[in-house]
Amino acid sequence: MKPIYKLTPVVLILSTVLVLCGLAFSVWHESQQSEQKDFDKLTSIVESRDVVHIEESSVAELIENETSETETVYEETSEVSVDAEETKSEVEHITAKRNLAPLFQDNSDCIGWICIEGTNINYPVMHTPEEPLKYLKKDFYGNESSSGVPFLDYRCTLDTNIIIYAHNMRNGTMFADLKKYLDDEFRNMHSVMEFETENECEYYTVCDVRIVDKYDEWYNKIQSNNKFLTLSTCYGSNKDQRLVVIAVKTLDKE
Repeated sequence: MKPIYKLTPVVLILSTVLVLCGLAFSVWHESQQSEQKDFDKLTSIVESRDVVHIEESSVAELIENETSETETVYEETSEVSVDAEETKSEVEHITAKRNLAPLFQDNSDCIGWICIEGTNINYPVMHTPEEPLKYLKKDFYGNESSSGVPFLDYRCTLDTNIIIYAHNMRNGTMFADLKKYLDDEFRNMHSVMEFETENECEYYTVCDVRIVDKYDEWYNKIQSNNKFLTLSTCYGSNKDQRLVVIAVKTLDKE
C-alpha cells in the first residue's frame, strides 16, 4: 500500500503565497506593458508629421566646434562645471522636431516633451502648479498609473531653470536610464538633452551628475544666470535619496 502524503498547513500557505505572487507579478507586468504602449502611441502622434530634425551628433559637433574653453559657474552655494555655451550667429533657427499640438489639445496640462537620443527617455512633460504631484501616479489622460508622467516642478516656468521629475521604474522606463549617467562613457555619448515646448526646441548639454537627498539646495535653484535643465528621480533604497542629471542650455532658438 502506497503511503498517503498530506500537505501540511505550512506547505499550503507557501503554495498559496507563491501563486498569489505569480499572479501579482503577471498583473504588474501587463500593466507596465500597457502603460508603455500608451506612451508609444503618444510618441507616434508627435512624430507623425515631417519636421526638420537636428541629429544629436550634429548638435554635439556644433557645440564642440564652438567651445573654446571650460568655465566654472558659481550659483550661490553650488558649483557646476559647464561648457561655454556661445555659438556662432549662423545658427539662425532651431525648428520644431515634433508635432506637439495634438497633445496640447488633448490635455492642457502638457507643457512640452523631453527626449535624450539613445535612451528610453522620450516623454511628454506635464505642469500643474496648483496640484504639483498630480501626474506622479496618473497617466497622460488622468487614469491611475504606476509609471505616472514626467512633470515640471510647480515653481518653474518656461523662463526659469527647468526641473523635471519622474519615476525610476524597474522595467527601465521613465527616468530609469538616468543612473547610466554615473558612467562617464555613457554620459559623454548621451550628453545632449532636448526639451521642446509649443514655441521652441531647446538643447542642453549635461554638465553634472549628483546623488543627493530630496532636500538638496539644488532644488531651490529656480533662477540663475545660466539656464539649467535638471532631471530628477529616486535612487537606491533610501526613500529620500535622489539622482539628478544637470544640463546647461547650449543652443537657443532665435
